[in-house]
Amino acid sequence: MKQTTEKNKYIYLKKKVKDLETIRRRRQNVFWVDFGKNIGSEFNDWHFAVVVQESLYTAVVIPLSTEKETVAEWKKEEELIIPIGILNDLPKDKKPCYAMIHQMQVLSKQRLSSYGNKSDGYINIKLTNEQMDKIDDVIKLHFVKQTKEK
Repeated sequence: MKQTTEKNKYIYLKKKVKDLETIRRRRQNVFWVDFGKNIGSEFNDWHFAVVVQESLYTAVVIPLSTEKETVAEWKKEEELIIPIGILNDLPKDKKPCYAMIHQMQVLSKQRLSSYGNKSDGYINIKLTNEQMDKIDDVIKLHFVKQTKEK
């Protein structure tokens, strides 16, 4: 709790100098995200996530996973957990990846970090158009009302 309070204080003070929350976090880009502490079956801690939409201070993201937790959990949501293939921009650990669409959420842009470090450099990771199209298709199918033609 103390750590969260300190981080929020830091964000508030930094807004007066330079608004770090307004930094662009473009659609289709993948970030290393601190999801924080979870409740129940929410994602928690650090995971990759792709930006679906951004606004001034927040971004809608979909967490990415490289492995299935348990088959039983995934069976319930399998239409919303889709394979998108390998993240080509990663320098190592190239494993097949899944978009966890059932875990889509809105986050402060302060939670989104570039992957890497100062000594080795930071890596820009971006999904291919085909990978993003797979995600968009599932979102449209499950979250957008379909209108009937007259």
